[in-house]
Amino acid sequence: MLKGIGRGLIAAVAVLGIAGPGIAADPGLTDTEIVIEGRSCGKHVSEFLGFLPTGRDVELPFVAFYRFDASGKLTSERVVMNLGPLRG
Repeated sequence: MLKGIGRGLIAAVAVLGIAGPGIAADPGLTDTEIVIEGRSCGKHVSEFLGFLPTGRDVELPFVAFYRFDASGKLTSERVVMNLGPLRG
């Protein structure tokens, strides 16, 4: 069941614009958790989380963790992203 959910999450990441040319998303699966490692790339053109725009191309690596209960319901989500490249 989680393998289908994992494929759905990868598709959702693509629809949200996180995945695309120059982006990688590699899923890892267990019986209760999906882990997606990837990177979001683009030009830093507006303020983001307090970081002023630099106009530079940036690559932001991330890891997303999704946990599910026995029925397949999402119980938690955690995303960790390296924001260091946004420093001017």
